[in-house]
Amino acid sequence: MAKALLYLAAAVAACCADADPGRRTLFRAIAAVESIDGATSANIYQLQPSYVADVNRIQRKLQRVDGRRRETFSCLDVMSRSASERMMEIYWDYYGKRIQGPVTDEIRAKLHRVGFRGLRTRRATAEAYWRRVRKAMAR
Repeated sequence: MAKALLYLAAAVAACCADADPGRRTLFRAIAAVESIDGATSANIYQLQPSYVADVNRIQRKLQRVDGRRRETFSCLDVMSRSASERMMEIYWDYYGKRIQGPVTDEIRAKLHRVGFRGLRTRRATAEAYWRRVRKAMAR
């Protein structure tokens, strides 16, 4: 048990080494919260196949708009911290543009947990998740 906790602490501490400095704290907090939530997938951010599919759909849509070749992801990419963080950034950037007002860490965390539609339909879940992430960010 102690060895597992030590491994978890090291993984969380190392999770954001390559991330944008402004987002490191958020990535670290999400990783910490997801790691203690009784996760069902084997990746630090708990990205599910539906999340990967949505990111790939966004990438195809953006490619049609601007003609630039976009990265696509497989479900195995969720095992890579850097690929997972790229997926989260793509997701946040895309849906963040559809939200009125500034896109804050609170909005990003809520998007991560409940998705774009869930911001309206799963408010209590989103708020509870944000409280846990905010607490982890303060540590």
